[in-house]
Amino acid sequence: MGKRYVILGGNQVKTKLVSQKLSHLLGLEIIDGDCYIEAGKQEEILSLIKKQDWIIQTKYNRILRLCDDKVDYVIFVDFPLWINIKDILLRLRLNHLKEILHYQKIRRPWVVDRLEEFGIEKKIVVLKNRRQVREFLKLCE
Repeated sequence: MGKRYVILGGNQVKTKLVSQKLSHLLGLEIIDGDCYIEAGKQEEILSLIKKQDWIIQTKYNRILRLCDDKVDYVIFVDFPLWINIKDILLRLRLNHLKEILHYQKIRRPWVVDRLEEFGIEKKIVVLKNRRQVREFLKLCE
């Protein structure tokens, strides 16, 4: 049985960081789910997830529906809104502000509800701060 991870959240900086570090630790390929969703290529994601091991990094909730029966671990990078806004301001990406606010109001509640539906059949990790990210990655070593 392989290890298949979905790492999702509204803060692209944090989700990329977690994905890259986990990929480095476990030697798994990162699939950028955002590129496939934005290009309307969901069928290609379905063929990619037939592989044994992978990490899908995304901000789109749709990935959970596409990978539902294939994913082993869901890592929800759920940093507070103020940290997400701070990351946008520090990187001078003001055009992402609207996206972060939309994620917080619309997508995040859907993700939280969906993760509760998974129950015990999947390993779910919610990371809310840098300390939790460090502890999680230390456990993965």
